[in-house]
Amino acid sequence: DYGLIKPDFRKLGVSYDKIGGVIYRNIGEKWGVFVNGSYIISGRNIGQAYAVSAGFVFKLNTNNKK
Repeated sequence: DYGLIKPDFRKLGVSYDKIGGVIYRNIGEKWGVFVNGSYIISGRNIGQAYAVSAGFVFKLNTNNKK
């Protein structure tokens, strides 16, 4: 959208459509793992891209009832 002139990137704007999801699995009483992925299917001033990440979850006990 900006041609050959020096762009002011704050005015370009970005909009996109993305699809994705998360898979989570408990591996103990307080532990879990997850994998997620997404794909940008269309957009303005953004490239089509895949994103994948994974991680661990540690559950904290925030319920103070005794």
